[in-house]
Amino acid sequence: MNTKQLMIVPLLLSMACSNSPSRETLASLLVLEDRRSFEFSITESSPRGTDQQLAVTCTSGCVGRRPYTSPARGYPLGLYRPSDADSLVIVLWGAGNSVNVQIVQLRGDSVREVFARNSIGPPRITYEGAGLRVSLTEYVESASERRRLVTRHWSWTGDRFNESRD
Repeated sequence: MNTKQLMIVPLLLSMACSNSPSRETLASLLVLEDRRSFEFSITESSPRGTDQQLAVTCTSGCVGRRPYTSPARGYPLGLYRPSDADSLVIVLWGAGNSVNVQIVQLRGDSVREVFARNSIGPPRITYEGAGLRVSLTEYVESASERRRLVTRHWSWTGDRFNESRD
C-alpha cells in the first residue's frame, strides 16, 4: 500500500462515521446497583420523534454488557427509580389520552421488563406495605356490560407484579 492509499482510508472511515444517524438523548438516568452502573436513556434519531427508544447499557461492573433496548410507547414523560431499596426503574410514556407505564428490573448484569400497561389518566405509583404498588384506570368491556372505567391495582412481589383485588 502506498502513502496516498493510507491517507485516504482514515478519511473515508471518518466520513462514513459522520454520516451515520445520530441519536439525540431526550432523558437519561444513571443507576448504581450492587457495584454496577447502568445508564438508562430515551433517545430519538429522527427530528420528528418517530424513532424513539429506551436503551439501557451497563457502563461498569458487568460481565456480559449486553444492551437492552425497547421501542417507545409514546412520548417520554418520566424516567426514574422510585427507591434505592429495590432494583426497579419506571418509565412513563404519553400516548394520546393515556399514559403507558413501563417498569424494568435490574437483575445481575441483565435488564428485563416486568410491567407494561396503559392508564387512562395519570397512574398512581406508591409504596404500600412491603413494596411498590401501581394503580391504573382502564377501560373494560364485556358482553353483558357497556364499556366502563375501572381502577386496577398491581403489587410488586420482588419477582413480578400481581394484580390485587380491592
